[in-house]
Amino acid sequence: MTGSINDIYSGNALKADDIKPHGEISFVIAGAEIAKLDDGPKLRLNFQGTDKSLLLNKTNAGRIADAYGDYYAQWVGRPITLYTERVNYQGKMTDGIRVRIPQAPPQQAYAPQQQAYPPQQPGYPPQHVYASQQAHAPQQPPVQQPPSNAAPGLDDTIPF
Repeated sequence: MTGSINDIYSGNALKADDIKPHGEISFVIAGAEIAKLDDGPKLRLNFQGTDKSLLLNKTNAGRIADAYGDYYAQWVGRPITLYTERVNYQGKMTDGIRVRIPQAPPQQAYAPQQQAYPPQQPGYPPQHVYASQQAHAPQQPPVQQPPSNAAPGLDDTIPF
């Protein structure tokens, strides 16, 4: 009988060998759960469109948390890209899976819409509001006109 240990231990966990031939693979997170392993709990991500999952180490979990927040329930529906990188694991160099957050497409520059303030809406503010405000507004004294018999050049008003 011949075979590979990968035939026995392959499972549904992604390995660097799954990613490396492709350079990188993008996934959308479908769910996250805590996996209880011999070396302690780890976060397992499940992805849309595949039965493969990814056990997160602290580095990869931190990269996702930096982009999407510390609460992994908020990661569902968010994209990530997986790629391989040479890493030191238990004293030897090996290929490891790393996470990258895809760049968002460039957005158009923000240009606020010019609006009248307050926004003009039909029936707002009610006309009776203006009428009641005018009834209670302080009355301005009428502007006095200079006498018509003033000397020439002295008929201007001085505002003070």
